[in-house]
Amino acid sequence: MGAQQVIYPLLYRHAIMPIMALRDVEERNMSAHLRELEKTQWLTREDLIRKSETKLRKLVQHAATSVPYYRSLFQRLRLDPRDIRQIKDLQQLPPLTKEILGENLEALTTPGTEGVRLRHQTGGSTGEPTILYVDNRTRKSWSRAACLRAWEWAGWRSGEKMCNLWGSYLDRPTRPPITERLYHLSQRTSWLDAFALSEEALPSMVDRLRRLRPVALRGYASALYVMGRYVLENSIQDVRPRLILTTTEKLYDRQRSTIEKAFGCPVFDYYGNRETNLIASECPEHKGYHVALENALIEVVRDGVQVPAGESGDLLITDLCNFITPLLRYEVGDQVRVTGQDCPCGRGLPVIDEILGRSHDIIVTAEGGYIHGELFTHAFWDCAWVKKFQIVQESIGHLGVLLVGEPKGHEDDLETALAYLRRYVGAKMTIDVNFVSDIPQTRAGKFRFVVSKIHDSGRTAAIGTSLEGTHDVR
Repeated sequence: MGAQQVIYPLLYRHAIMPIMALRDVEERNMSAHLRELEKTQWLTREDLIRKSETKLRKLVQHAATSVPYYRSLFQRLRLDPRDIRQIKDLQQLPPLTKEILGENLEALTTPGTEGVRLRHQTGGSTGEPTILYVDNRTRKSWSRAACLRAWEWAGWRSGEKMCNLWGSYLDRPTRPPITERLYHLSQRTSWLDAFALSEEALPSMVDRLRRLRPVALRGYASALYVMGRYVLENSIQDVRPRLILTTTEKLYDRQRSTIEKAFGCPVFDYYGNRETNLIASECPEHKGYHVALENALIEVVRDGVQVPAGESGDLLITDLCNFITPLLRYEVGDQVRVTGQDCPCGRGLPVIDEILGRSHDIIVTAEGGYIHGELFTHAFWDCAWVKKFQIVQESIGHLGVLLVGEPKGHEDDLETALAYLRRYVGAKMTIDVNFVSDIPQTRAGKFRFVVSKIHDSGRTAAIGTSLEGTHDVR
């Protein structure tokens, strides 16, 4: 490691960051929050929960007295905000869905906050974008601090070079151009456009990585997988970051191993969403995802009720940092599994053992059964000639398979993959295969391996049970 690689991170942390904090309230808050998070991660689980439940009581009191939607909800349920003192007490409230948020945004927003609130929008990768408001002085700084802490776990230090393989239009510069350039120059961050990821663009992207020599390469799991395959196929040995950070999509085991082999370094996955930002991250033990309990509370439920440890269920988030549009028991649309086991690293933060993926990417069989979409991703992993694939269900009894690749000479591979699919979906399911030139990403830059367009209001209750037999399929 060269002197510059050692000196600049120290200079950035102890000189540049404090100077930036003098001029920017968000930077000032973020620096203070990061110092706090670096200490609280080592508290016992009990102490962390007590601190978080103190924040919860303040949030609930505020929501029930100052936010029209929650004030009405508490009155209708004949609840006193003092009735909710612990995480388990949240079950007295119904989950907050994306539909409720979209239809009641103004009623869910604290009145009189126009001067301090920031409009926040999701990428709309699975439908219409979700809009809410956050406090531009605090909420973003807590989330950024949690991100920096997670990246430190992976071995990155503030001020070290990071290249982002990113594409979301929501992350494009919001500062004036000169300020934006100076900001990223000081942070030593660079960007590659994940939207432009193609066979033609990959050589120039890899050349740029050679010149940049980033310590960390961060990006969408699917985009880094595509780049990793290109690196391996072309025997490229001179692009060697120290670590990889994946996010925004479920990271599959095959993707992780391919990326690690291609770049010769470990992958650290972290999980979050636009509405609540970072939720959980891997530490060097890779035994699951540590929840940023200082910022958010999680529940794993089925029909709104906590599931037993070790079972999968819908993830609900209570964001402890957003007092502008409070999110109590927010249904993010993902399925996870939590056993309650501690991580060997010694951190008191609770662990999500497995992130199963989007709860709506469930395939419904012709007989009415439910199969988690992850199972289908394994059908084509071993087909090296398949550049991209996507499973699409638009109606019960019919499954579409989109493939990018040349099938000539690989007919046996294709039949083996289709036999795998038929084994699980049953004989009554029609499977149509279509070869296409490309499969586009979502407008948020993500890639969905499985897309279910079936909206069955009675489906969710059955999904949790059916997932138990499928989430460990490899």
